[in-house]
Amino acid sequence: MTEGEVDSPANVVLAKGGIRLPAGFDSVPEQNQEILRLFFSRTPDTRIEFESLTGIRDIIESDADLVRKAMSRRVNMEYDWKRKPDLLFDHRDYKHCAFSTKPWDTVEQFQMVRGLFEKYLETNPHCIKSIGDFDSFSIYVDANMQMPDDQRRYLKKRSGDLKRLRMALCSAWHESKLGVRSNPTITSAQEFSEALSACDVPCSRADVENGRKKNFVLNSVPPTEGVMAAIMQLHLLFPEVDAERLCSMHVASLSVSPSRRPGNEIRRVGGAYYSGYQIPGIDRRIMPVLQSSADIKKAFVHPETYIEPSLKWLTREEYLQFEHDEMPELPPVSD
Repeated sequence: MTEGEVDSPANVVLAKGGIRLPAGFDSVPEQNQEILRLFFSRTPDTRIEFESLTGIRDIIESDADLVRKAMSRRVNMEYDWKRKPDLLFDHRDYKHCAFSTKPWDTVEQFQMVRGLFEKYLETNPHCIKSIGDFDSFSIYVDANMQMPDDQRRYLKKRSGDLKRLRMALCSAWHESKLGVRSNPTITSAQEFSEALSACDVPCSRADVENGRKKNFVLNSVPPTEGVMAAIMQLHLLFPEVDAERLCSMHVASLSVSPSRRPGNEIRRVGGAYYSGYQIPGIDRRIMPVLQSSADIKKAFVHPETYIEPSLKWLTREEYLQFEHDEMPELPPVSD
């Protein structure tokens, strides 16, 4: 705790995350501003140029001279997944997602998520900056964890859950299974593709035709929230289409889906909006009703007129007086 007036650099907590900035950023506020700029504007191709002295290893192993050399390094500021995401938010001004975290149950869970994250970025590197970016990876993790090992190999990295559902339904169409041929108003591949698209399963006529290349397999679709929501709609058109026949029965060992997501519907059979929870330090409860992000954030953001109370060291006499004033009067003890 610092008493009295302080210089502004003392209020800046600078977290470089191992990033070595180029010359020209001398003060802590300047360095902090550049780190923030890199973070919010980063892309998979963002690089920083800087100078560095020859490392000790190069000097010893390669008999190199101690000289300055220009270096270029890719900026990696993505979350390391050492803790499990819990409460997910987005920021209106910075347009970036944020989340609180809690510990993983086991080290193996962390290792699996890290492995899936590296695999997820292999062919299409990108940064997790928006709620949509987070959801895309979250769905990928859920889809993998809800499938047995032998069915994960060809799971797509983007919307893999719905693409697997589409493949199963298109195969069922050609094999006349799940009653998808029983609706008298849907008799052609084009009409079937339009029906799937209307139920939030993007599909074209070519997708339906390609379904003849794969055999229909029961319980081959990961039961993600998007899949369950689509099946609920499809069930109205094809009564035999249900999760019991389509979805995998494999028990997921982990998930990175946020446990609480204010303002967003949990799309699951029998699901509903979150049941409301008490925020520490706030004397009201966020209730399970349709609320906008702005309404929810009011519970977390001070009004513009709010003034941070000044801190003051108490003398022992003042502390004892304060403690005495705050102590409730106890009732007399009866004999």
